[in-house]
Amino acid sequence: MIHPNTVVRGTAQLFGSLVVLVRYRGRLPTPSEYETTVDYTLPFRGEWTVHSGSPDPDYSHSWFPVQQRYAYDFVKTDEHGQTHDGTSGPESFYCFDEPVTAPADGTVIRSLDGHRDHHRTTGWLDPLQYRLAGNCVVIKHAPTEYSFLGHLKEGSVCVSEGDTVSRGEEIGRCGHSGNSTEPHLHFQIQDNPRFYLSASLPLQFTEIAVEGRDGDTESRESTYIHCGQLVQNWIRR
Repeated sequence: MIHPNTVVRGTAQLFGSLVVLVRYRGRLPTPSEYETTVDYTLPFRGEWTVHSGSPDPDYSHSWFPVQQRYAYDFVKTDEHGQTHDGTSGPESFYCFDEPVTAPADGTVIRSLDGHRDHHRTTGWLDPLQYRLAGNCVVIKHAPTEYSFLGHLKEGSVCVSEGDTVSRGEEIGRCGHSGNSTEPHLHFQIQDNPRFYLSASLPLQFTEIAVEGRDGDTESRESTYIHCGQLVQNWIRR
């Protein structure tokens, strides 16, 4: 049985995608034509895994709807590539309750908390959730650049609307709220403060360390990232 909230969210994303396509006259931002005006770092501390997301359509978080075209889902993994320790509950996931940070300086324009972290982590969506991203924070960095950080832990959001935040400042903790099948962080840069009416924007992360196929970690001034990569912020010595 399809939950009514799923239908409502799907309809909103479809309608919003059409609005965005009309606004851009069918020519949405692409990596070859668009460059962010702000430099963004990864919105966490330590090494995480890109669970999904890429500027490549074949590995995109979800090429359609357009609101999440260039979005990323991040998790933490062990040396075996597992996201949890094998026990039950969201607390068994390595990313759960880890700090989530502002990717750049900005002003908080939306701060939502109060949604539970689903106790099930076996691929089932929470039937009581009506908000796609669960607990989330939206930060304005430039006139048409907003970061969106979702699925935060209930009770962890520590910023309020109107707050000024600095790059690297904690804004909440990774959780399992909203439309989430396992604890993870959803992150994207979008052109509008309202998720359903926004187009996600392609971005290169700055001062980032990426583990290559040979297992060596390479530090880069800026680069796109892709699903499967191990990434962390580059700490200059």
